[in-house]
Amino acid sequence: VGLGRLESHLSFPLAALGVASLRLIDGDRIEVSNLNAMPSIRPEDVGRLKVAALAEQLCAYCQDLAVSYVDKRPRSC
Repeated sequence: VGLGRLESHLSFPLAALGVASLRLIDGDRIEVSNLNAMPSIRPEDVGRLKVAALAEQLCAYCQDLAVSYVDKRPRSC
């Protein structure tokens, strides 16, 4: 799952539905402007990798979820 506005909102419902694993892919760092688009991200996360911050939040939300991440931009076909 890439971490654009839509995908960051879908990751928590997927975890709640019982998806066993998620792979997060994004190469960006959190900026102040991202705080409105990613509700699970906190102001103290500014400057962190989006994937690392969201993976941490997902693991705290659903301890049975296996989360992996890749720190780079997804490629288009």
